Amino acid sequence: MSSSSSCAIFFCLSQVLVAQEELKPVADQEEPIVEMEPFVVTGSLLTTDDIKFFSPTTTLTYEDLILTGSQTPIESLRLLPSFFGAMNTENDSNGGIGTASPNIRAIGTLRTLTLINGRRAGGNSAFGLQPGGFADLNLIPQAAISEIEIYKAAASTTYGSDAIGGVVNVLLDDRFEGVRANALYGDTTEGGGAVQQYSVTGGFNVDEDTHITVLASYYDRTTVWARDRDLSKTTNFISRGGTNRGSATFPGTAQATTNGGLNGILAPGVTIPTSSADYVTYNQNTDAFNFNEFAPAIPGQEIVSGYGAIQHDLTDQVMLYGDVLYTYTDQDNGLAPAPWSASAFSPPAFFSAVENSPHNPFAAGELQQVNYRSFELGDLKAGWQRNAVRLVGGATGEIDERWIWDSAVLYTQENITGSFTGIADATLLTPFIQSGQFNPFASVSQGVNNGIAFDNAAALQAAATSAQNKYFENLFSYDAKVQGDLIELPAGSLTGAIGAEYRYESISVDPDPLWASGNNLGGGGLTSSFTGQRNVGAVFAETIVPLVAPGQHVTGVHRLDLDLGLRFEGFDDRGQDPLAPGTEAPNSYNNLSWKAALGYQPTEGITMSGSFATGFRAPTLYESYSTQVVDFPILIDSTGASPPGLAIPTIVRGNPNLDPETSRSWSAGIGWEPQQIEGLAFGIDYYHVTIDDAIANGAQFTLDANNPSSVIRDPVTGQVNVVFSQFFNASSITTQGLEYTVSYDHEVTDGFRIRTSLGVNQVLTYRADVPGIGDISFLGRYVDKRSNNLSPGAVPRWKGLATIFFFVRNFTFGTTVNYIGSYEDDPAFTTNGEGRTVDDFAALNLVAAYTFESSGSSWLDGLTATVGVDNVFDTPPPFAAGAFADGYDTSLYSIRNRFVYGALSKRF
Repeated sequence: MSSSSSCAIFFCLSQVLVAQEELKPVADQEEPIVEMEPFVVTGSLLTTDDIKFFSPTTTLTYEDLILTGSQTPIESLRLLPSFFGAMNTENDSNGGIGTASPNIRAIGTLRTLTLINGRRAGGNSAFGLQPGGFADLNLIPQAAISEIEIYKAAASTTYGSDAIGGVVNVLLDDRFEGVRANALYGDTTEGGGAVQQYSVTGGFNVDEDTHITVLASYYDRTTVWARDRDLSKTTNFISRGGTNRGSATFPGTAQATTNGGLNGILAPGVTIPTSSADYVTYNQNTDAFNFNEFAPAIPGQEIVSGYGAIQHDLTDQVMLYGDVLYTYTDQDNGLAPAPWSASAFSPPAFFSAVENSPHNPFAAGELQQVNYRSFELGDLKAGWQRNAVRLVGGATGEIDERWIWDSAVLYTQENITGSFTGIADATLLTPFIQSGQFNPFASVSQGVNNGIAFDNAAALQAAATSAQNKYFENLFSYDAKVQGDLIELPAGSLTGAIGAEYRYESISVDPDPLWASGNNLGGGGLTSSFTGQRNVGAVFAETIVPLVAPGQHVTGVHRLDLDLGLRFEGFDDRGQDPLAPGTEAPNSYNNLSWKAALGYQPTEGITMSGSFATGFRAPTLYESYSTQVVDFPILIDSTGASPPGLAIPTIVRGNPNLDPETSRSWSAGIGWEPQQIEGLAFGIDYYHVTIDDAIANGAQFTLDANNPSSVIRDPVTGQVNVVFSQFFNASSITTQGLEYTVSYDHEVTDGFRIRTSLGVNQVLTYRADVPGIGDISFLGRYVDKRSNNLSPGAVPRWKGLATIFFFVRNFTFGTTVNYIGSYEDDPAFTTNGEGRTVDDFAALNLVAAYTFESSGSSWLDGLTATVGVDNVFDTPPPFAAGAFADGYDTSLYSIRNRFVYGALSKRF
């Protein structure tokens, strides 16, 4: 939404207020209150809420997820002001597999650690640059969640690697009581994206010592097709201020020396060429193929989950616990019909057959490349099936009512299978090319040329094949920790915690042999298998020192506490050198992280805090050991020889000599709760994060260096044919910003409650310091991460969220407004390189619910009926020329647009 009075009012308010810290609607009145066991608060080793005294923590309850109009937990998180930047999302079609991971303050999904019940949700991912296991929040059923805690500060001293930006801790409901059945159906008003969601949750006591919770969940979303949305129905964005992002690979296009090596297209009226004179110069602005006519914008997805938890009081001081979470997902993804080409980079026998084809219109030695797209085989379909399981078993207890100990074993495993159809095998098609039964130069599927009949459909059907990639990842860990009161100080007990952890992680990738052979006509990606293993050992400690307590009556100091933490980790990574197959390339390194935080209250209603923490991120096993991964990023050729917007073939390899990323984080905050107005709270928090040795795919840097051994160009035109790249420690990254919050929670009268909040994140700085290049500012800019791997994605200066909920006895009504500020587009993809602004955006969600009580009907009592509308005004995402494929940033917005739903929830 580029301009409206509602946006203007919201923006003015957001200058003063910001980032929602808590949304807590009135809980279901029939939900029993369960006395919880002691738990470790997110961001600390200590069983105390005091950690929230030092750093900002946001909490979303299960009811919050429902009232914000979300069907999956990631949808609620992406609404929060502190979540922005490039993320893998379910909105990604080209290259996506249905995963969705959080990103705090654009620091990165790999630098945002996801936990389940305080332990890692997953380990290394076998599939690219994303977190593994259940760090994909789409694997966690929303109905199983009790609450989500977001700790927005470095937490490597508590959890180790990856917690540079902060922590998302998903707390599953392991003490559910009774039975709850949920059903939801919703649909968009523009077609596609219909959602069905069902779950049943039960919890009961087996005996006085044992409690069991079980859940079954089902989710299904249909495909949103790019052609069904005005923004994405075409790849030609020139009228919007962008470029034509369509493809030059389709029947009837070729490159030959007769045209200076430039791409040629059949002249108007010509469908079967007989000479080079039948071609004219290809024009990207007018001739490009619109693949969005065939492609999904948001792929359909099915998710089936089961969850179980058990708690057993072995004695009065010892409790045994365990849980299991299993999820199966099936994403129906794909692209337009498979594009392919024949050139000197193809298998020699295949290109030789094309050169000697009886249909070749060029003289001997003139042909450089012919392009084709297998319309006859239908769309290139990619089905992604994932099976993930997470097992935890442990024990916790008390010693002398003074010490609490906890120890557990964790195992996660995920198997991913990618299945591809709509492709052909070059070895099977070669005889048809040689005989003339297949004509790769024609723009029609059937015909007669020089007396030779061809039937491309029949030939491709005979050469059709399929391929399957397999990925495996797992994590095993054992941890033990103890915490309690150490000594008594004048201001209270000095509490401390100490612990140790061992972790083993591994990945293996087994691509289809078709990719390695190079005979695939369409598809691609991995070309060779690889594996990686990691062993990690850690010891850690933390203490909270009370310096001044409220009862001491110190002038100007109501309360003063100090929090100190320390963690040492040793890593041993194993795998083969991607540049020397068969050669082991171990990598061992250590890290010591520490933190110091001070919490201060001058009076009871005012809290100030400040902290410093170091952190780190170990290179992923994929970054270290991946081999021959074929990618097609949109790179910028500074020589101008390659057309803007061209997807350049890039072969990316891992680097076993990577150093871990390290970070330094500062934060300060102040909160005020006026004693005169109950329920009113204000807050402002400052953050500053610097990351050194940031790891990036060096494709763009390799292209900029233009080393002939790494950048292979066409000898005639100079256009880039392929780039060979590695991951490397590229730069330092610095970001700083402010988060403002205001909330009000007040019971106006008996049975009438109002709860409202408003928050905004303001980014002050976001820059990368690249050796040899200097500072690159990403503040208020959008650079697609697929174009520049160092880019954090879109970094709007302002992002906000406003909510207001009314609870009138059994009736609930609420509204949520999500605001995303404007930012500058990527000039590499705008019309004539002109500057343009990606408009700001605001979306309004509405929800209403009624709970039946004392109706006289057992079927109605305990039933909650909910209706809602997400994006009431059907506001589409703002166009971004720099975005790939669908013309918008899939991390910040969804092209689903208006979504209307109804839900029933029954408590028994």
